[in-house]
Amino acid sequence: MATIFKRTPEQLSERRIDPWHYQPRFERQINKIKDNLGALPLEAVIDSKRGVASGATPLGANYLEKGRVKFYRTSEVEEMFLQAEEAVFINDEDDEKLKRSRLVDGDVLLTITGAKFGKSAVVSAKHLPANISQHSVRFKPDPKKVDAYFLVAYLNSKTGQVAIWKEAYGATRPAIDFPSVRSLAVPKVLPLAQKYIGDKVRQAEQLRAWAKRLEGMADRKIKDLFHFNLVDSLTLKPRRMKQQVLSAVSLAPEFARAADSQMTFRNSSKLSNFISKCKCGVPIKSEDRVPGPYFYYGASGPIDTHTEFNFNGKYLIIAQDGSIGCANVADGKFWANNHVWVLKVKDEYDIESICRFLDKHFPCWKGVTTGSVVPKVTSENLLNILIPIDIAKNREIGSKLRLAVTTAAYAKKLTASAKTLVESLIEGQLTEQQLIQAQQALEDGDSSFDQAILSKLSAEGYAIEGATPLFSDVDELYSLLEEAAQAEAEE
Repeated sequence: MATIFKRTPEQLSERRIDPWHYQPRFERQINKIKDNLGALPLEAVIDSKRGVASGATPLGANYLEKGRVKFYRTSEVEEMFLQAEEAVFINDEDDEKLKRSRLVDGDVLLTITGAKFGKSAVVSAKHLPANISQHSVRFKPDPKKVDAYFLVAYLNSKTGQVAIWKEAYGATRPAIDFPSVRSLAVPKVLPLAQKYIGDKVRQAEQLRAWAKRLEGMADRKIKDLFHFNLVDSLTLKPRRMKQQVLSAVSLAPEFARAADSQMTFRNSSKLSNFISKCKCGVPIKSEDRVPGPYFYYGASGPIDTHTEFNFNGKYLIIAQDGSIGCANVADGKFWANNHVWVLKVKDEYDIESICRFLDKHFPCWKGVTTGSVVPKVTSENLLNILIPIDIAKNREIGSKLRLAVTTAAYAKKLTASAKTLVESLIEGQLTEQQLIQAQQALEDGDSSFDQAILSKLSAEGYAIEGATPLFSDVDELYSLLEEAAQAEAEE
């Protein structure tokens, strides 16, 4: 039975008379902000001169692979961060046409339509020069009124998403217009408490950058070893393997010869020599999967969770169809379906180094596939792939990749902590004074209050009995933050 709710004319907005806007579930959550903290419309905390603006897609979607001006679509807007490395480029002429929506340092992007509706991120100098499509808006928080990183933590939080959806039009294809963006409810929080939460997002950004630098170091090492091991004037059999290595000249042009050159690796070995076991997974229909603690792996990586597992340990997972070339390392209990090969790497070799080589650097997966309609990697062809031995044994590469994974995981936890802190304030689980005390102590070199708060945070909120903490090891977080800061200073 449908719920009936009534509003008097005085309770209606001049802009909205549709029932969607006045749903009790929306109003209950927004009222918590008003009751516990107080609320302001977004337009009260942003630069009024710069205002709210959207961009436009260049005629014919005339994107460039390289260029001066980046162009951010909604696909590059993640929770709190921009995926700058995924951005396309536009020419200077298109940028001039879209000058009204050019981004500046300190802007906030908010997606207003599309699959990523309601996601927001902070723009920094490293993202510039840049412009945006019509599916996002930009506005610049006034630093005297609101911390930009606190604002995106709130907008991406549960309550922030409620505020955005309350102002949206359309449940199936949601969209939000400029007046609605300007009227978004924003909690009134004291500056030092804002900074405490905003710093968690800034720290997450720092850890993300450090993780990417670590991956870059590992990739450069793999490329150096890969290029060193390429040799020519040798016959490679079977012919399929010859073709896959011939394609490597795109990664190592210094080894290019005539079109019919014969290429192979120096000091290489078949993948089969590095592993002790190769098995195919078992499928579970989507309707039969029960959400649980174990990842369910498909060709593209973890695609679901399940209450049961069919593998336990550290394994290399390689797509056999669909996302061919996708490789992952799974550690612990997991379920693998029939679209992947699950390989046990011998202890004397480094599983992360092998995985990274296959996932990012192996030159031609087409050379090991069979079938024209549905390409597939057979176990025989997979195990015959040649891998330079000094990559497979390189613990330095693996160490950097493992550290990158750990660092990226803590970055995610920090973004989750920022959202949880916002929710905890709104729900009354934490007070502004507690956050202010922690921030003041941090500025004085005392991290004890910060650690006490972080240790009690969970996805469910602050100090929730029986909940799993976001940070099981706060000391490890601090150590990673110190490493990231030192790496940034040395760069």
